[in-house]
Amino acid sequence: MVLFAFGNGLSALAPSYGWMLAFRFLAGLPHGAYFGVASLSPPLWSRASSGPRPCRA
Repeated sequence: MVLFAFGNGLSALAPSYGWMLAFRFLAGLPHGAYFGVASLSPPLWSRASSGPRPCRA
């Protein structure tokens, strides 16, 4: 999160368009790591014994 905030702050203060693109790229690097962790964490929060629920007709 710090790298994301730092990159966005630098892109706001960028002296040229090329630097702004570089800083936006830097700010986007943690994005993949965030989604990787976010996709693995829901099973850790759910109850281990929940399993699939039976269908009631």
